[in-house]
Amino acid sequence: MFIVSQNELVSVIIPTYNRANLILQAVKSVLNQTYKNFEIIIVDDGSSDNTEDVINVIHDNRIRYIKHAINKGASAARNTGIREAKGKYIAFQDSDDHWLPDKLEKQVKRIENTPDHVGAVFGGYWIIGKGNEKRYFPEQVIKDGNIFHTLLKGNVVGMPVVMIKKICFDKVGYFNETLPALEDWELLLRISRDYEFLYINEPLVTVYETENSISMHMENTVKAWKYIFDKYLDIISADHTTLALHYYTLGKYLIRSGNFSGGRKLIFKAVKTNPRNYKYLIESSMLMLGRRVYFSQFLWKEINKINRWRKSKS
Repeated sequence: MFIVSQNELVSVIIPTYNRANLILQAVKSVLNQTYKNFEIIIVDDGSSDNTEDVINVIHDNRIRYIKHAINKGASAARNTGIREAKGKYIAFQDSDDHWLPDKLEKQVKRIENTPDHVGAVFGGYWIIGKGNEKRYFPEQVIKDGNIFHTLLKGNVVGMPVVMIKKICFDKVGYFNETLPALEDWELLLRISRDYEFLYINEPLVTVYETENSISMHMENTVKAWKYIFDKYLDIISADHTTLALHYYTLGKYLIRSGNFSGGRKLIFKAVKTNPRNYKYLIESSMLMLGRRVYFSQFLWKEINKINRWRKSKS
């Protein structure tokens, strides 16, 4: 087992809201880390349950508990944690995720003694879906360095698996509290424009998908995606594959939010922008056959089987 110096303090920020039944296991997965020099800042975003009582049962002087008088949202809770943080590095834990024991140790080993232009280190994670289906994310291997253009195509960095130097926030700012969703992606895009990222190609966290996921708040996701799209439109438009991907993804989200015609138009624009993409062609063909065919679960299952077969042969 490698030895890492325990000199640098890591501030672990855990925002929580009415998760008294989950917060204890999230805290324990941090307390069980092999790297011990950390503080845990739990920001209770105005919970009405017994979260505070659960935290008070844990006797560890590395834990600080802060409670908002009213619910302000996850971004505001994380920002409170950042302002209170004393560590050189900042990591984020969600109340329903589980860190693997050597997460912090591996990340500190990679990022300690790096130059100022290196701002963060992140790794992969296991996603446990319905029926205990397990998949690894991200699917592609990320190279160390400037990942801004990779991030423009979608968030390959999850907040539970990233560790960020605190100085980054002094330069680029904190989470955007006005965004209704995707605030983690928007922040990472800002950081990645000024700092390089390091990648550890192995799972560091186990993330459990819940019903309270992106699909449950699709209208908010559409608003946030449009904000990011408009903000970086000049850069996105310079690469037709990235532009087509944004049209396609936003189109899918619009359809899932109930705007079928708007989503259909964007997916057709994705095909026009990148006509060689197999996925876009299939999607547009289904859309031309109408709502009933497009929403057929049987057809999508067969298409997904074909896609998995194509991936296995590539």
